[in-house]
Amino acid sequence: MTSLNLVYVYVPPNCTALLWPLHLSVQRTVKEHLRNQLESHFAEVVAKQIQNSEVVKMELSLTKLKQLDAKWLVSSINHLR
Repeated sequence: MTSLNLVYVYVPPNCTALLWPLHLSVQRTVKEHLRNQLESHFAEVVAKQIQNSEVVKMELSLTKLKQLDAKWLVSSINHLR
């Protein structure tokens, strides 16, 4: 994450209300982008399996999802730029 100039910051208890504007502007955008990426990925996988007359199966192992999530998170960060 340092290559993307991201810095993790500890938020003390009872301070989340101070960060509410960040939630509305940045976090909502990232969540929407991640959701769109997830929906697009699964739609593409299902469409390809249907097109090939295969039984529709989804790979939901954590190993696979973590790889996709990391890729989508980087994509979301680039989307914000």
